[in-house]
Amino acid sequence: MTMKLWQKIKWTLIGLVGLAFLLFLTLVIHIGVMVYHKGPLPFEHIQMARTDFLSPLDSKQIAQLKSNLGAQKGIKSIYLNTKDHNVVYSFDNRENSASSIYQNAINEMHIKAKPYTVSAKDLESGCPVMNNHSFYGKLTSVISKAIN
Repeated sequence: MTMKLWQKIKWTLIGLVGLAFLLFLTLVIHIGVMVYHKGPLPFEHIQMARTDFLSPLDSKQIAQLKSNLGAQKGIKSIYLNTKDHNVVYSFDNRENSASSIYQNAINEMHIKAKPYTVSAKDLESGCPVMNNHSFYGKLTSVISKAIN
């Protein structure tokens, strides 16, 4: 009876280790596929910018802001966050720049606002979504270096 129990435990452990290996292999293949680029990225020229407003906007100002931003060359989308008093917009950086859009669309409204700039510390850390010191961050880095 003890021999059968040990054999069941052995096969259970082999199955669990095999499953863990298959899941890890799937993760490695997924990361490899995601970081290997054969051609140009589909959105490589789309950039996002944010402007923070120092006071809440009224409905007339919101309508004017949307109109001004929409009229700018290269604007793809506009996301207005009235709760946090900011606007985020995406644009084609071959057609326009964040500073030009800010000057032509937002600054001319004479609203107290400032363009969001990333701090030096945040620039050093890279992608805000990925923690480079975590297991997945290190694994992604290793796979990326091996493939590219």
